[in-house]
Amino acid sequence: MLVSDTDPLTTLLVEVTAALVEAGLPLHVAEEGHGGIHLLPEVGTGGVLVSWRAHDRMSLQQVRGAAADAAVGQLMNTAAAGVLEQLGFVVEPYGVAGWSLVTALR
Repeated sequence: MLVSDTDPLTTLLVEVTAALVEAGLPLHVAEEGHGGIHLLPEVGTGGVLVSWRAHDRMSLQQVRGAAADAAVGQLMNTAAAGVLEQLGFVVEPYGVAGWSLVTALR
C-alpha cells in the first residue's frame, strides 16, 4: 500500500513512530524476527494500528509457552497504548487481538 508524502496519514504515522522510538520502545522488523512495536497505516479509518510483536523465540517457538506469550503481548499492547496516550495521541482499542488505533495527535 502506498501512502503519499502529503497525506495526513503519513504525517500521523511518522509522529507515532517518532514518539514510540523517543520513549525507548523498539520497532518490529519482520525480517530480523526481533520483537517490537508493529505499526500499520489503516487507510479506512485514517489512523495507525499499533500492536506489540514478541521476538520469534517467544511468539513462534513458544520457548516460554503460549500463556506467557499471550500475557506479555497483552501487557505490551496496553503499555504501548498508554505511552501514546501520555504523549498526546488519541488512542482507542481496535479489534479483538489487542491492537490500538491511533487517530490523531491532540
